Amino acid sequence: RFGKDKVHAQCSFPARYKFLKKYFPNNTWKDVSCPKLEAVLKKFNGESLTYVFSTAFPNNPGSMFGHTFVRINARSEKNKKHMELFDHGLSYAALTPEGFSGMALVIKGLFGLYPGFFSSPLYYEKIAEYTHFESRDLWEYALDINPEETDMFIKATWEIAHNGYFDYYFFDENCAFHLLSLLEIAKPEWKLTTSSFFVSPVDSILSLTKTPGAVTEVSFRPSVKTKFLTRLKGLDSEQREQLIETIDSKEKVTKTPQMTSQLLDGLDSYYKYMKQRMGGKLNDEQLEKHYQVQLLQSKFPKPQKVKEWADTRPDIGHGVSRVQLSYVSDGRSNSNSESVDLSYKFAYHDLLDSDRGFTPFSQIDFVELKFSKLHSENYYLQSLRFIEIQSLYPITFFEKRKSWRFKLEYNKPYFASCEACYQWNMDAALGLSFPTFNETTLLYSFIGADADYLDNTGRLFVGLKPEIGIISQVFGRGKIWGGINYLPYFGPHEGVMSYFVKTSFTISQKVQLRASLEGRDLEGSSSPEHLGRFDFNFYY
Repeated sequence: RFGKDKVHAQCSFPARYKFLKKYFPNNTWKDVSCPKLEAVLKKFNGESLTYVFSTAFPNNPGSMFGHTFVRINARSEKNKKHMELFDHGLSYAALTPEGFSGMALVIKGLFGLYPGFFSSPLYYEKIAEYTHFESRDLWEYALDINPEETDMFIKATWEIAHNGYFDYYFFDENCAFHLLSLLEIAKPEWKLTTSSFFVSPVDSILSLTKTPGAVTEVSFRPSVKTKFLTRLKGLDSEQREQLIETIDSKEKVTKTPQMTSQLLDGLDSYYKYMKQRMGGKLNDEQLEKHYQVQLLQSKFPKPQKVKEWADTRPDIGHGVSRVQLSYVSDGRSNSNSESVDLSYKFAYHDLLDSDRGFTPFSQIDFVELKFSKLHSENYYLQSLRFIEIQSLYPITFFEKRKSWRFKLEYNKPYFASCEACYQWNMDAALGLSFPTFNETTLLYSFIGADADYLDNTGRLFVGLKPEIGIISQVFGRGKIWGGINYLPYFGPHEGVMSYFVKTSFTISQKVQLRASLEGRDLEGSSSPEHLGRFDFNFYY
C-alpha cells in the first residue's frame, strides 16, 4: 500500500502505470479500481490545457514576478457551449500560515522553509482573485495538448500531491518550474526546464512560446483596472473633465445634453474599479451614484465595444536575465580614470528597460554582480547588488498611492584611492509621483534614509536624502531619466549633492544601448566628481 491514502500502487502512481502500459504493451497487468483518482479525473474531465500568466503585483513581494497556473479545459458536452469559467485551475504555491507577509514568503522561500502544495479551484475563482481583487491582468496561452496528454498531466500531478510534497523555493523550484516539469511529463518532446538558478513565471512563458507549436492561441483577460483605464483613454478632454466632475459632485447623476453612452460606460467602469479598491463594497454615496449610472445606461444605445488592452503580455518583453558590458570614465587623464565593466543580473526589470511586457514605472532587480577593470589591472568586484525595488505610482483622481523604493548593495566607489574601500549601502524611501504632459512621463519626489558602512574604517554614515526626478519614454524605443538629490549625513560628516541623467534605446527584444552622466559634489571639496558611462545590454 502506498501514498497518503495507503492504496494500491496503480492508484498511487497512475502516471507511471500509464507509461508502463504504453511502452510495455505485452505485459498482462490487471487494472484495479481507484475510486478517489477516478473521482478527480471525472471532476476535471480534461481535454486540453491552457497555461495562464498573472501579471506582477509590485506592492506584494511574494507576487512581484507574477504568477502562473494551468487551466484544465473540460470536454464540452454535445451541442453545448464550453463554459471555461467552470473549468478548474491547477496552481502550485507555498503553504503559508494565516497572516503571513509577502516579505516572509520571499525570505523563507529562499531557503525552502515552506512546503509546496497543489490546489484546483474553479477558474472563475482565480479570475476573481486576480482581475477583480488584485487588478492583475491574465494572459492565457492555449497549448497543443491532446486528451491523452492532459490525462497524463493530471495523473502526474496526482502522484506528487498524494505521495509527498516539494519544498517551495521562491526563485527556482516555484510555480513556474513545477508546472513546466509536469508539462514535460505530459509532452516529453518539449524541453522546457533548464538548470538556471532563477526560474520566473516570465521565463516559463518564454520557454513555451519558443517551443515550436507549443502555443496555439493567446488570449487576454483584463483586470477591472485595465477595463477602466481603457475606457478613460477613449474619452476626450471635455468628457474626462465631466467624468471627474460627476464623481466629485454631491448631486444625482442625471441625463444632460452632454451625457453620452461612452461617458456612462467610463463612470460604470470607475465604480466597478473603486469597488475592487475598497474590498468589494462601495460606500452609500458611491453605491447610489453607481445605481444611477446603470439606470441611465439602459436609456442610451450601447457604446461601441471597446477592446481592452494592456502592454503586459510577457512573451513580447525582454528576457529577465541580463549581461552588460560598459565603458566608464571620469574625464581625467590618469591611468585610473577609465574602466571596463562586466555585469550579470539574474532578474528582472529596471526603470530604463523597455516596459513592453512589464509594469510601467517599476523596477525589480534581484542579484546583480558587477566587475571592473582599470587600465591593465585584473578585474575586481565593483558591486554586488542584492535587491533593488522601485514602484512609481502616478497620483491620479482615482488612485493616490505612495511611491517607494528599497536597495541593498555592497560596492566599491568608482576610482576610489584605496584598494579595499568597499561599503555596504542601504537606501529606503517613500514619495509621490505625478503624471505630466502625457501618460509616458512621470515626475517624482522621494524622501528616504540612506546608510553607508565603510569596511576599511568601520565608520557608519546615515542621512535623510530628498530627491526629485523625471522619467519619460521618448520615440517609442527610448527613455530618459534625470534626477537630483542631497544627502546631509548626521554628525560631523560632509553632505553630498548628486545628480544624474540616464538614457536608453531599445534596439530589439534582446539588445539595448545606454548612456549616462552622473555628478557628485562633496561639501568642502574644490571640484565636483563626474562619471560618464556607455552600456551594451544583452537580455535572455
